[in-house]
Amino acid sequence: MLLQDELRAISCASFETPSDNSGMCRPCGDRRLVNSLGRSIAILAAWIPWVAGCAGSEGSVREEIQVHSGGNTLGGVLELPPGPGPHPTIVIVPGSGPATREFPMYAELARHWVSRGFAVLRYDKRGTGASTGDWTRETFRERADDVLALTAHLRGRKDIRADGVGLCGHSQGGWIAPLAASSRPDELAFLVILAGAAVTPAEQDLSSTRHRLLRSGFDDASAEEAVALKRALHALVRQGKVEEAEVARLLEGASRNAWYPQVFPPDLKVDALCSLMRYLGLIMDHAPRPVLERISCPVLAVFGEADPFVDLSENAGPMEESLRRGSRDVTILRVPGAGHRLEPAGTNSSGFAAGALEALDAWLDARVKR
Repeated sequence: MLLQDELRAISCASFETPSDNSGMCRPCGDRRLVNSLGRSIAILAAWIPWVAGCAGSEGSVREEIQVHSGGNTLGGVLELPPGPGPHPTIVIVPGSGPATREFPMYAELARHWVSRGFAVLRYDKRGTGASTGDWTRETFRERADDVLALTAHLRGRKDIRADGVGLCGHSQGGWIAPLAASSRPDELAFLVILAGAAVTPAEQDLSSTRHRLLRSGFDDASAEEAVALKRALHALVRQGKVEEAEVARLLEGASRNAWYPQVFPPDLKVDALCSLMRYLGLIMDHAPRPVLERISCPVLAVFGEADPFVDLSENAGPMEESLRRGSRDVTILRVPGAGHRLEPAGTNSSGFAAGALEALDAWLDARVKR
């Protein structure tokens, strides 16, 4: 859970590729308000499965797919390498906010892995792209069930190896993919976690707030003031007392601080924040460590050493400890100079930090036959 990302998501209906190095969506210029918050996008009356194929790059094939899950229809694109298969397959599980298949990092990973003989599935979260539903009303359990519906579809295809389907969860997807893997331990061949956290979303929100302010040059006192505000907002959620008057009072007292624009978008409306807080109530206390302990497949967890959102010292050790309780094959990879998208930190690059892809390839090559 990256609160800045969720805040942007509820204040604008359209998003474009970020120009900063956060890796998160940002609102486009028309500033149209999201009208899907608080009500679901219309659900299809009946699911009509269909597949439309088209030629991909360098002989690969791209197929549009639709899969039914929890009364919704999930849209995605499956890219297959040349040849009849069956192919091992990676399902990319997206992060927070209104993530779609077209997020640049996921598209780049797909191109790379397809070139190395994997099929790759990217999909749109509920209420985004070609998917119906509403991600702002979706629990982590429901997100994991969506992933399992997609993997079940893949495992039933003749061109996909049923014993070679794995997950790659990024950011918030680093909570979702393990939840799916722990639910069906015999059905998934491997798990890759990119920039995932071993603490609850609420704890990660506080940690991210603190570390981002410190990295931006604010002192400890300023960081603690911001964290105290976040704690107060979290308390309202847990108490079921998310009321605009009280939230406005808290923000009014904090908005004069120099750190405030670093924590909340300057044009944020109180009603939008309250809507977000109600959504966070669905996910903020998810405990990942018991989930990680139930995973038995091979696991690779990758951390960027310069990630401003997921602190390496607070997450790598606990994640490894929990994973080793269930899996005999656990690898923790620390990428020097890499940010939250594993990009070279401090750049606008859509690529990956030196050594990141090579390390991912080496791990997959040692465990997955093509």
